Amino acid sequence: MQVTVFTEESGIKLPEIKKWKNSLGRGKDIGKDKEIKALLEENNLSLPEHNIELEKRYREILQDYLRPARTMFAGMFTEVRDFKDNLSNYNISLYIISGRYGLLGQDEVIIPYVSNISSVNDIEILDKRTGFSQRMLEKTTESTIVIILLPIQFISYLLTIDWFSFLNSNSTIVLVTSKHFKEKFSDMPNIKLLERRGVARMGSYNREEIISIIESLSE
Repeated sequence: MQVTVFTEESGIKLPEIKKWKNSLGRGKDIGKDKEIKALLEENNLSLPEHNIELEKRYREILQDYLRPARTMFAGMFTEVRDFKDNLSNYNISLYIISGRYGLLGQDEVIIPYVSNISSVNDIEILDKRTGFSQRMLEKTTESTIVIILLPIQFISYLLTIDWFSFLNSNSTIVLVTSKHFKEKFSDMPNIKLLERRGVARMGSYNREEIISIIESLSE
């Protein structure tokens, strides 16, 4: 059984790696990190944003800060990473939508960067630049379960391009989002909508519900 999880980046990055505890700390706002800003200024570079054409140069300068995507992000992303790690007995693939890179696999090594994806228009521009929505579809073709943990603006954008209709009808789609989208999916019986509350990407109640779905389909 293949489980595929989609979530978005976090503005909080580079959580402290606590090797003795095998855990990660809280992270920081890269835009306010004095060491990184000073290092970039020494090399006549601004903070990395969407300027992917300078990726090689940034990687050279920021080599001590390179990390796999799964350990680059902190903040609310932590909830999703912990969910995936605690279900290590299942085949779960985690993908992250990044304002710099588009769709990232959890083990792709990246630089710390700043990004502000806050509107449907921002997401449309990102998709035109990186093609993340098509890549998401490609990652779901063999999935038994697809778990989508994205904020409202992402769901709104995916609806405008009719993205959900291209998903495998044999897959179970778990969508954690606003209850106001319920009518949009009324004719898609394979989509189970769980209400997203507050800032949590999943929430404890939905977490248990999703685990139950995974367990029931793995039997």
